Amino acid sequence: MATSKPLQLSKLGWETCLDAQGAALVLISHHDIFTRAILCLEIESEGYQVIETYNAQQCLEAYKIFHPDLVILDAMLPEIDGFFCCRQLRQIPTQLPTPILMITSPQDYASVEEAFVAGASDCIPQPIPWLNLRQRVSQLMRRFFLSQHIREISAQLTSRYLQEILHSSYKRVG
Repeated sequence: MATSKPLQLSKLGWETCLDAQGAALVLISHHDIFTRAILCLEIESEGYQVIETYNAQQCLEAYKIFHPDLVILDAMLPEIDGFFCCRQLRQIPTQLPTPILMITSPQDYASVEEAFVAGASDCIPQPIPWLNLRQRVSQLMRRFFLSQHIREISAQLTSRYLQEILHSSYKRVG
C-alpha cells in the first residue's frame, strides 16, 4: 500500500489556481488517475478552474487552502474513504456550505444513502455519465452562487434597515 506524500503546492502546480480570476474553483478528489484526469478535462472544458487530489488527506488540505466552490469526491478514496472525508469537510467552518458531489458505486443504494448522511449535496454513479455530470455540476454551482447572492443582498438590506432605525432614533433624540 502506497503511503501519502505531503502536500507540495509547487510540485503539483496548484499555485496557478491562485491566479484564476472570475472562474469558479472545483476540487476533484478521485483515487483513479485516469478517471481523475477525465474529470479534470470535463470540468475545465466547462470553464472552471480545477484542483485535483488523490486521497482524503490531500482533499482536506486543499479545501482549507483554496476554499473551492464545489468538491467532486470519490466515495472509494484510499486510506480514508470519501464518506469520512465528506463528514470532515462539513466540519470545516464556511459562510455557506460548499456543494459536494459524491461519486458512488453503480446500483449501490446503501452508498448513496451513506453519502447523503455524510453531507453530500448530490451523488452520481460510476461509471460516470459525463453529460449528467456536467448538468449536475452546473446545477450545484448555480444553487451555490444564488445562495451567496441572496446572503449578500440580505446583509445589505439588514444594514440599510439598521441605518434607517439609527437615523430615525437620532432624529427623535436630537
